[in-house]
Amino acid sequence: MGISEELFNNGTNREARLDQVISDYTKTLVTDPGNALAYYNRGVAYGKKGQLDEAISDYTKALEMDPGNVSAYLDRGATYCVRGQWEQAIPDFTKALEIDPWSDKAYVNRAVAYSVEGQLEQAFSDYARALEIDPGNASAYYNRGLTHCIKGEREEAISDYTKALDLNPGDARVYYNRGIAHGEKGQWKQAISDYTKALEIDPENAGPWCSKGDALNNLGIYDEAIKAYENFIKYASPESAEDVKEIRKVIRELENRIWGKYGKLLPC
Repeated sequence: MGISEELFNNGTNREARLDQVISDYTKTLVTDPGNALAYYNRGVAYGKKGQLDEAISDYTKALEMDPGNVSAYLDRGATYCVRGQWEQAIPDFTKALEIDPWSDKAYVNRAVAYSVEGQLEQAFSDYARALEIDPGNASAYYNRGLTHCIKGEREEAISDYTKALDLNPGDARVYYNRGIAHGEKGQWKQAISDYTKALEIDPENAGPWCSKGDALNNLGIYDEAIKAYENFIKYASPESAEDVKEIRKVIRELENRIWGKYGKLLPC
């Protein structure tokens, strides 16, 4: 039995709780060094703290003691994905499927890794298998939509995003990405509708504000585009400093267009 998600995610003391979990399992391992579950659970806690090297080390130790632990393979593979080590993730997901061939999660995760590695046909095969196992897997539809976008298949992507939203209408990421797909097809009104929905769910996400600004700009609705761009600037992360500079330039250009449209104010 793993650690309760409530313990990890409850309240503002999350970091302190994770530290306590790690401390408790470390103490357990001093007296019971052969406890595979303690290694696994400590690895989960390390992973949630972003200490990925420690997480992988604990998952590996757990698997040495209990090579049938599907969750350890899945979580170690997912941790490799976070580190961008997609090639190393794929064998872990494959091993999980050897133990549990009905794990739709393993198929979806391996499909994502295949997609990033450019092995798109293998990815589509895994998504299809995941959906055979669980037709209600919204993540499979969402990620398959992303893979369709990699291939430039916008219609297929929109279809998959729509199915994902039918299953999970509260996922802002899906609205955002469906909006992007609509935008790439020049369907600006549909794109704006999706960006707006994404922002109703997650109003402080800078990305949809910028994309909404682009769509409004393309429709010539300059005043609303400026408002969207200003919200992008408001919520942009420090890592987006260069993008913010570019958007400030776009705002100035749009303001000049508005002035040009209505003419200059003249003193009395």
